Amino acid sequence: MITVSGRICQVFLLSMFCLCSSLAQTELLDHTDLEENNDLASIETQAASYNSQKSVKLNSAQLEELLSSGLFTISQSDAIMNHRKKYGSFLCLEELQQLKCFTKTELRSLSDFVIIEAGLGELNFTHSRSNISIRHHRLIENSQAYSQKTYAGSPDYLLIRYRVNKTGFYDIGFHLEKDSGEKLIYQKGVLPRFDHQRFYLNFYKSHGPIRQIVLGDFRINMGQGLISNARFNIGNNFNPSGLIRRGQSIYKFSGLDENRFHRGVATKMKLSKSIHITSYLSHKKYDALLIEDESTDQDSISSLQLSGYHRTDTELTRKKNVSVLSYGSIIDIKVKNTQIGLNQQSYKFNHPFLINKSPLRPQGLSQNTSLFSLDIRTDWNSILFFGEWAFNDQLKHALVFGLITSLDPRFDIGLSYRDYSPSYSSFFSGAIGQSSSAQNERGLRLALTYALNKQWSIQYSFDTWLKLKSKNAFIGSKLSSENLLRITYSDKNFLKVYLLFSSRQFPKSVEDILLKAILHKSHSLRLHCSYLPLKGIELRSRLEFSRYSYTAHAEKGILTYYEIVYKLTQHKIRARFRMTLFETTSHESRIYAYEQTVPGYYAIPSYSGSGYKVQLIIGLKPLNNLNIDLGYTRISYYDRNEIGSGMDKIMGSEKSQLQTQMVYSF
Repeated sequence: MITVSGRICQVFLLSMFCLCSSLAQTELLDHTDLEENNDLASIETQAASYNSQKSVKLNSAQLEELLSSGLFTISQSDAIMNHRKKYGSFLCLEELQQLKCFTKTELRSLSDFVIIEAGLGELNFTHSRSNISIRHHRLIENSQAYSQKTYAGSPDYLLIRYRVNKTGFYDIGFHLEKDSGEKLIYQKGVLPRFDHQRFYLNFYKSHGPIRQIVLGDFRINMGQGLISNARFNIGNNFNPSGLIRRGQSIYKFSGLDENRFHRGVATKMKLSKSIHITSYLSHKKYDALLIEDESTDQDSISSLQLSGYHRTDTELTRKKNVSVLSYGSIIDIKVKNTQIGLNQQSYKFNHPFLINKSPLRPQGLSQNTSLFSLDIRTDWNSILFFGEWAFNDQLKHALVFGLITSLDPRFDIGLSYRDYSPSYSSFFSGAIGQSSSAQNERGLRLALTYALNKQWSIQYSFDTWLKLKSKNAFIGSKLSSENLLRITYSDKNFLKVYLLFSSRQFPKSVEDILLKAILHKSHSLRLHCSYLPLKGIELRSRLEFSRYSYTAHAEKGILTYYEIVYKLTQHKIRARFRMTLFETTSHESRIYAYEQTVPGYYAIPSYSGSGYKVQLIIGLKPLNNLNIDLGYTRISYYDRNEIGSGMDKIMGSEKSQLQTQMVYSF
């Protein structure tokens, strides 16, 4: 490990030396294209894109809607609200420059997600806008599944998307997707049928009694996510506004998840100035493993299969063999600075679930479930209080509440508390917590950001939690916890350096909790640097260490990468090259690194073992309305002769992938 680790440090130090040399020799130009470059912030940007979907209405959005969009900080949201009270509606996005808390770079990024309303409706274009995109990728090396013909289809991944929209009126789209290993179904005289198909028709307006109608695929957002959550969540993060989940109630769904959405019809109506009602009806099929229950002599659901893969005979036999009928409603009432939400959701599976007989594990889903909640948000002296209390038809509850505020234009803070019963569960939940479901957890989360001056800022996040027994008694003798601390230096959008420290201690299994064993601990330290030496060129480098320990056992890891990004609009070409070196003791000390693939998509792979990875993405714009992107990725290992496991095992020490994407707008 010393040899490879030494090489990694040498490469990083050499890249830092080159970077410092360029800093000393290059005259700084007036660039404003510095892309946000750390993993967490990049994921937050992706989340904002996913959540907002051109739906943040600057002149009518309430404080919690601005915050939950992920696009604005607390100080920025307060400034927008105060400006509207004093001067009225914004006429254009550039007016935000009058507020000191916005930069030109931030305004450009907001233009894709914000609607400026004028009068009764949005600023509408005379004509609608359409685009079609085709994305393809495949591994060059064949895994055992293809050499042994276990998978029904080819290793090609194919995604076709079409969208037409007119701002303020409608948004219509569909997509066809075939995963690697899945088979296209051909019929004579008919276009090939893809394994997964999705569509939506979203009609909306800002006046009249009917505000929105969605037919097809959609997601529903209720309260803080205890019953239903439509938003993209990224776990523990630095932004205090990430503590609040509340946003718009209906989202047309165009993502890649093949399961976590509704299929049917949803409507939003305005009954009066202060009352809105949202309702929906959905019927959707899911993959599941069915087992005959000996006590009832009927097929019961052992587990839901949510991977979305239909490649093998086994996966195909489990395809869409369970259906779920769900319906619900939201009554939103606004009284001055307070909003109250009354939420209800019911869903019914056409098969029962196998009964969980273990007293050590929380109760899972049931065949018939009805959920109710009360959601309250109120703004008092620039302090936003929020909370939701939910319960099911068995009167088992879940509770979350908190506050976020700006103590100073430079200091934002947020705090939330959660208490989820082991017997409470919701299939569509997504509240704050360490797991994706609001179940079996009691915890406290703190997030704060502080700008020391224009160059230096500090961000800190802390989360602590306990797991519970089935009878609501604590188990284990120690709290689990997670700490994140980031110190950032930014100089006029040319240079950005941050140091990130994270630590986490947690039990890995029920056995660890029952034995009251020493908690598993993981730590990481990251140094990241990004610099623009010339217009359109960005240089990035990173060095990260990880450490994982349990009792007397300890493991270590190290990763570094160097990246060059070229993007110049007038040349109609863009390119991105990254070289990553890594070495870890095992999978436990793995290191994650966010990476952008073709535009609109990203990955967060984990690196373990010893090796290197190269990535090259080239984008071309041969026509004003046509974008073509080509990508090549290869990972090589020093410490193994096979990659992966099971049917996805590749014999050899290298794995490579080709990617292509074409987007045509008209």
